[in-house]
Amino acid sequence: MYELDRWSLSTVEIGLLRSYKSVAVLGVQVLLLPLLLSRKLELHTLLFISTAAKVFVDFLEFLPPSSLSSLASLPLLPQRLALDPSLLVYAAVCIPARALCGSAISVSQKSLFTLGVPQSEMGAALAVLDVLQSCVGVVAPLLGGVLLGSVPVERQPLVAATCNALLTVQLLVAYPPSRWQRVRPAGKLD
Repeated sequence: MYELDRWSLSTVEIGLLRSYKSVAVLGVQVLLLPLLLSRKLELHTLLFISTAAKVFVDFLEFLPPSSLSSLASLPLLPQRLALDPSLLVYAAVCIPARALCGSAISVSQKSLFTLGVPQSEMGAALAVLDVLQSCVGVVAPLLGGVLLGSVPVERQPLVAATCNALLTVQLLVAYPPSRWQRVRPAGKLD
């Protein structure tokens, strides 16, 4: 497990971090994602910004603890977080940001997909999309294990940033801004 290897957390700390992740993801999906979707962003823009933001978050996680040492002096900071400010950045920034980006990517991809499918074929198309997403859910951890298994734990965020950067470039090549339709998250064309 990444957190255990990176920060040598105890089982109690791992349990607390997992609980925090669940609450953070729920909070992001219930509170922040609706605010983001209510903005006047076009779906293509939301997809691109969210994917690019994941790259930034991965690079932020890659920063060495020494570059974050000024965070250790924050008042009322638990000793564990003061000893390694990279854990603070991971918990306070990376976890919620990844949840927000992942949710925004999912919503924008599904919305764009449904806009490109005729209404009469929507049921079959959504079934195929669900199957493909399930396949990705199986293949991605296997591929990630192969990619990350040979990389030191401190460099794993850099590998993730590289993969997300390649995805961002792929999105720009497949959907160049000149082809972006003016589509809002509610699915209405401008």
